Amino acid sequence: MKKLSALLIFVLFALVADAQYYYLPYLTANQNPGNINQDLEQPNTTGYTNIVSTKGNPAWSSTVYLPGDFTFLFNGNAMTEFKVSTSGVLTFNTGAVTPPTYTNAVLPSASIPNNSIMVWGLAASTSNTIIRTKMFGDYPNRQQWIQFISYISNGTSVTSWTFWGIVLEETTNNIYIVDQRTFSTPLTLTLGIQINGSTAYTVAGAPNTPSLVTNGGNADTYEDNIYYKFIPGVQPSNDVELSALTFSNFGGAGANVDITGTVLNVGTAPITSLTVKYLANGLTKSNAITGLNIAANSSYDFTHNVPFTIPSAGGWPVKVWVEATGDLNQSNDTLSQTISALAFQPTKRIVFEEGTGTWCQWCPRGAVFMDSIHSVYPTTALTIAVHNEDPMAVDAYDAGMASLIAGYPSGLVDRKGGEADPSEFFDRYDASINGFTPCDVDVDATWNAGTNSYDIAVSSKMATDLIGDYRFNVVVTEDGVRGTGTTWRQANAYAGGAFGVMGGYELKPNPVPAAAMVYDHVGRDILGGFDGAFGSLPETLLVNTTHTYSTSYQVKAGENKDKMVIIAWVSSAATGEILNANYKSFNITGVSTQMANTFALSTFPNPSNGTTNFEVKMPILTGNISLEIYDLMGRKVYATEDGSVNGGSKFFTWNADASIANGIYQAVVKVGAESVAAKVVLTR
Repeated sequence: MKKLSALLIFVLFALVADAQYYYLPYLTANQNPGNINQDLEQPNTTGYTNIVSTKGNPAWSSTVYLPGDFTFLFNGNAMTEFKVSTSGVLTFNTGAVTPPTYTNAVLPSASIPNNSIMVWGLAASTSNTIIRTKMFGDYPNRQQWIQFISYISNGTSVTSWTFWGIVLEETTNNIYIVDQRTFSTPLTLTLGIQINGSTAYTVAGAPNTPSLVTNGGNADTYEDNIYYKFIPGVQPSNDVELSALTFSNFGGAGANVDITGTVLNVGTAPITSLTVKYLANGLTKSNAITGLNIAANSSYDFTHNVPFTIPSAGGWPVKVWVEATGDLNQSNDTLSQTISALAFQPTKRIVFEEGTGTWCQWCPRGAVFMDSIHSVYPTTALTIAVHNEDPMAVDAYDAGMASLIAGYPSGLVDRKGGEADPSEFFDRYDASINGFTPCDVDVDATWNAGTNSYDIAVSSKMATDLIGDYRFNVVVTEDGVRGTGTTWRQANAYAGGAFGVMGGYELKPNPVPAAAMVYDHVGRDILGGFDGAFGSLPETLLVNTTHTYSTSYQVKAGENKDKMVIIAWVSSAATGEILNANYKSFNITGVSTQMANTFALSTFPNPSNGTTNFEVKMPILTGNISLEIYDLMGRKVYATEDGSVNGGSKFFTWNADASIANGIYQAVVKVGAESVAAKVVLTR
């Protein structure tokens, strides 16, 4: 995922008495301004008008005219036209003759025409370099985007590239400079506005301001973008902005949802107290928060002290707003979000995709943590090793994975929350496994000997209404993969123990010979393409409806059909997030399952070496649940306290201490008035 830096926090103003702009840095926005532009960041994206594609020496474009009904004021004056230089400067002074050089400087600068906006220091170089424009949104809140596509930093290699946007917003007259994506080489830019030779407003760090949105790969989505917002006028002393709501969109009837969000201090004075309020189901709840010290341009994450209890199935709009002393600007205080109550609670499973390669000396860490989380949670942690530049690589999968991670080993967890080091997998699992999800997923596969293929059937039942571009996808993995030759050797930085213990790799050489390596979780194919099968789900998905998808996988020479796992999921094409998943394994051991009328109990690993996990799966939304362990004499050796459950999955872990002898035990799980027993074999 693209990385953020500690730089660029404060405003650098020109020291003039009649300042007409101030800016705010949105360094954790993870979206474009207003989330209106959701286009892929690629040179061939449709709907744009190319302004200029001149390479070589700096040059001005021809004059570009704004639409006649698009009113935009710059420094208080209506603007109808502009032109852009290939060195990253947009000017409303269309009579300017000499374009700024590629060598940027601090502002104000004599090289910059009056009335200009800039990402100065870019250079046009490659065949894909283009400046283009496109209108987004609806009147009276439209945005005119001017994008610098596939540019480089002055003096760098053409194998590096960067994408930036300048945005003009009608009605507000705000100006945004958007950091979209940068590959490889750090940038040294001047970001800001110049009114004239004595008045300018600049993002800190000029002329060496870098891109904060970098990842070393082809990350072409908007979810990790950041931006700088230039606002006409003088920054007020007191102004709080509700910048984001972070609570879940889904929940079960009767469940409590913590109302959480983020506020930004967009005033100059520190915020020492504020009040967070929300309106839901006709009731307003207020939470006064004191003892704060939120500095200018800093943010604060809050949790309201009264959760919202979902009354029943359906959609429940929640309006949230913040109040602070002296805040006279209420236009940025309020956000709304709907919580959809689920008709049933699907069992949540989590997909772990790990970028790896035999050439990667740190990738044994990925293998160790993938094996660990799969071993502990074999039915709910679905693991896929996506190989890069080695004999197990799948081009389409590798390219998609490389676009979302900065290096190897690195992973995605349900393709949300940014990339994760494999050492973070357990924390990511804990944070997600008890969350709500809007759909259930089932997958089955049958062997077709005639075609040497698995015929795969996937279905999903909706627990709530969904509207949008959602898609099925299917990945085939294989365990126990081996090979011969130097490309199958595993580079191993942990050899000799210099970097500590790493699952036994500290005892292996560097590289580990191919004959000593067995690769598990190997992604053999992604059948719906990296983004999922287009059109595999309708745009409108109604609660309690079931949708199906069929595909097949032909086993290739050298692959073992009996070591394969079929993983299927439903994901959002807009965000990439995997909503829920399931699997069909032809290579699973150590899991036993008992069925009751209203729930199922899975026990793993079984036999156990002392740590036994219990997963209780149920469609009901609420109930009381407990676990008790008995020996063969009927003596209770372990018990949990009764607790409540909101359906879906509930997990228990029994860690048998040294006083518990090896042998056979009976685990009894009670849900409401019903119970089921499972045999547990303890062998240490």
